[in-house]
Amino acid sequence: MRLFTFATSPYARKVRMALDFKGLSYEPVDRCYSLDHKPDLLGANPRAEVPALILDDGRTLADST
Repeated sequence: MRLFTFATSPYARKVRMALDFKGLSYEPVDRCYSLDHKPDLLGANPRAEVPALILDDGRTLADST
């Protein structure tokens, strides 16, 4: 799994904590959602917001609630 995250985002931190608690491995990809509109983040979430989690089967979860 790939997790688009940003160090100071409380929403991304919540997702990281849940993945760590469950013992799930993921590749963190640090993106500043307000400044960094790279194609990989836009492909995962058209709003270019973090967190965005790309699952191993290709599906994307783009909300922390």
